[in-house]
Amino acid sequence: MRIKKVLLVLIALFVLTGCTAKYELTYENDVFSEHIVINEEKINGSLSEFGINRVKTNPNLVKLDEKNSYKYEFTNDEKSETLTLDFKYDNISIDNSLVYKNCFRYKTFLDKDDYYYFHLEGDMVCEYLSSSDIVFKTDKVVLKHNADEVDEEKGIYKWNDFEKGEIVFQVSKTEKIQTATKTIDDGIIPLYVKIIIAAIVGLIIFVVYRKVKKSQEF
Repeated sequence: MRIKKVLLVLIALFVLTGCTAKYELTYENDVFSEHIVINEEKINGSLSEFGINRVKTNPNLVKLDEKNSYKYEFTNDEKSETLTLDFKYDNISIDNSLVYKNCFRYKTFLDKDDYYYFHLEGDMVCEYLSSSDIVFKTDKVVLKHNADEVDEEKGIYKWNDFEKGEIVFQVSKTEKIQTATKTIDDGIIPLYVKIIIAAIVGLIIFVVYRKVKKSQEF
């Protein structure tokens, strides 16, 4: 319960500020990780007392539980400041993610023997993630998805400017993406090609033999 309250406070901080955000979920080497980038515009050269400034003064806002917290970093320029959040789920399950647990109204998460299944639906309730690109990256085969853009070879699935609707993806735990490699197999070379190659080689050998024989006659 405390975790949910903490995140809801964090959500409220960004509601009235000019923030944009990008959310990226990665599943590689059998481990999930999150990467979130929140950018807040400065007003009259400074940030609001809410938003990113509150995270600076209260790091507990980005804690997942008593033992785990997002790693965070602040960067800024004249016009804006950026908060970057990262967490690697090597010790706890991905369904402990604050974003997953609290930013979607309806969610289904299945952790089966050979796959993970996510179904997230409805309006996003995290204002700082509203209307943002959501990216899923993986080195495993995706069995089901409804992404807007897909690069299967690189394992990238993207939902553009997501605000409401549904996100569905099912990813294998065992089957990795295979990099396509082109190999020449003797067994797939057509017979007529083999005959032509043999004829050309034979002709070359015959011509060379005749030249050598003529040279020996002199």
